[in-house]
Amino acid sequence: NEIKFDVGTLGNHEFDKGKKEALRLIYGNSYNKKYDLRKKQEFKGVNFPYVCANIIEKKTGKLLLPPSIVKEVNSLKIGFIGVITSNMKNLAFPKNIEDLEFLDEATAINKEAENLKKNGVDIIIVLAHEGGFQEKNNINGPIATIAKKISKNVQVVIAGHTHSYLNCYIDGKLVVQSKCYGEAFADTHLVIDLKTHKVIEKYSKIIH
Repeated sequence: NEIKFDVGTLGNHEFDKGKKEALRLIYGNSYNKKYDLRKKQEFKGVNFPYVCANIIEKKTGKLLLPPSIVKEVNSLKIGFIGVITSNMKNLAFPKNIEDLEFLDEATAINKEAENLKKNGVDIIIVLAHEGGFQEKNNINGPIATIAKKISKNVQVVIAGHTHSYLNCYIDGKLVVQSKCYGEAFADTHLVIDLKTHKVIEKYSKIIH
């Protein structure tokens, strides 16, 4: 909260103690008092939105969180779509996620990107808790596959999970990942024509 983030998405470790604890981390102790260990200091939750387009609650068939959020900057509508790695069955205790379904990342992104474009969103950025590896211009790993499958309307993919460095273009999308544990950040820029609302340049620098 002190960093004043604009938007976040879920990663696999949010589910280390199950769905209720994952939601408590977002919505605060009032959501799940089981983990209110300090009692005297109520945790009110985060003061910024979390989005995730590919987690379905099996009981209701609905998304666990909103799939995206739209931020207005000057005259532009910028949409942020969140996704978590679909490989959760190998990353969490089965009991902790037995009531959740994790959908294919690219399919979920494309569905939400289409919805955003229909609603007049100009620029789409993806927050993906999935990553890859880069050696010069050779990019591999799940995020490379995802980037090739997703809509051309996505301009930037901010990756994670693999604790690695990424700063590259895949199928015209800028893909960045700034390692892990706060040791770096991706200073990413979009140059946009305010008449056409089109991106005319995009680049990033990973700053340690």
